[in-house]
Amino acid sequence: MKNVSLVLNVILFGAVIILYYFHFSEETLPTKNGTVMKKDSVKAGLPIKPSEIKASDIVYVNLDTLNVKYERIVDASKTNRVKQAKMESDLQRAKEQFQNDYSQSEQKFQAGKLTDAEMEEVKKGLQAEQASVIKKQDDMQNLEADVQRQMGDIQKTLSDFLARYNSEGHYRYIMAYSGNMGSPILLGKKELDITSDVLKGLNDEYHSTKKSK
Repeated sequence: MKNVSLVLNVILFGAVIILYYFHFSEETLPTKNGTVMKKDSVKAGLPIKPSEIKASDIVYVNLDTLNVKYERIVDASKTNRVKQAKMESDLQRAKEQFQNDYSQSEQKFQAGKLTDAEMEEVKKGLQAEQASVIKKQDDMQNLEADVQRQMGDIQKTLSDFLARYNSEGHYRYIMAYSGNMGSPILLGKKELDITSDVLKGLNDEYHSTKKSK
């Protein structure tokens, strides 16, 4: 199984843009020269030219920072690592026990030290041990699936938070930045980085949720 300490590289999981978000709740849209136009007069699918987007229309969130400082991710990662370590240890012990018991029973059978009735009992015991090994392997796979679910939940929490954060429509795009080459942003001005604000808001909400439980 993959190391579950894919612990929660959440938000990078498949996300190229954290949130592609337009918020024009009014019946008008801003134009380049500052005037307004009706939504109905805008052709669907009309691309926005780079010259029509001010620098302040685009901001970004540093996912690397969220992955190490968003406390929900930190807590979940620690919990998953502990679970994974215990499961791996239990599985290894169960495998070794099964292999030892199987080898010993085979040797006794070959040496004629077991009656047919005794051998039947041994087989039942080995089958039970084998079933236990299989269940532990399934538990490991279930843990991996649970981590994927957690990642999805955290992504949704982030998207929902950003929707509220940008509820007044200050930004046209909130982009995702990461230090790896797959990031959609290769270079960004520091003043466009809203990570600190987002991180504080996410952590405040997480603390509030924990207290209410």
